[in-house]
Amino acid sequence: WRQNMSGFGSTPGVRMGNWQEDQLLKEDAMQDFLRKKEQGQLLAMQTAELLSASTTRNKTSQTADGVVRVGDRVQLGQPSTKTALANLPPLYTGEQDYAATAGPDVAPVNRNLLVVRSPLGEAAEDAALRYGQEFYLVCRLPSCADALYLHSERPTMYTGKSRLSGKQAVNFQPVPEGGKVPAGCLWKAEYLDPQERLEMEGEPVQACTPLLLRHIASNHFLTCVAQGKRVPSQFGLEYEVVCDTQRDSHRMEVPESFWTLDMRTAGGDDGDDVDAGQAKQ
Repeated sequence: WRQNMSGFGSTPGVRMGNWQEDQLLKEDAMQDFLRKKEQGQLLAMQTAELLSASTTRNKTSQTADGVVRVGDRVQLGQPSTKTALANLPPLYTGEQDYAATAGPDVAPVNRNLLVVRSPLGEAAEDAALRYGQEFYLVCRLPSCADALYLHSERPTMYTGKSRLSGKQAVNFQPVPEGGKVPAGCLWKAEYLDPQERLEMEGEPVQACTPLLLRHIASNHFLTCVAQGKRVPSQFGLEYEVVCDTQRDSHRMEVPESFWTLDMRTAGGDDGDDVDAGQAKQ
């Protein structure tokens, strides 16, 4: 210490307080940063890896007769909004479930490609998917070891509601290989025209043809929320997807509940990623 004109004070080189503790904390923070960088655990690195894995171009299955079959890779297109159903990885939420959204990027990529699966397992592979038949829609991402099943459940007072509209939420639920698939993952396709819906039960589902997807457990239709706020994400603004039953003044389901199972047709170019459902848009 030394005395100056204003009284006692310290020189600029004198360290005060818990200086050694502060220095150790800074060194620990730097070591933690370097360790995470070396192991690829930094948020920026995880974001870049996730974006790359989710948006990698892929292909839908090809149909020779226009019929969708169990085991096919399809896109779930939403004609009224010109979007495709996709999963939204929970990078920033910390949740295990992947949210379901409808994104404007309709090119076939990993996050919007779905595999049609049957509750009967491999015994039903390659069989035609039929109206009224129960099935699963499964998404596979390279960054996720589990299969992601399109899922929904009846909302309660505290859970099961979508974040923006407050309706019955839809998400992709991870299921380990060989694990039990929840009942909330079952869906069935219904013919669009209500006057012919009963007659079409048991008929093969045609690719790229508008239809309704009914959630078995809640009896509501898969619906895109076209009005109101959109879901902000690392992929841009996307539409919220819920389970809801909406009808117009003629008791017809609204266009936001129409979906298409888009695939490549036999006449298309095998080297092209553009599907028949996109060509119509």
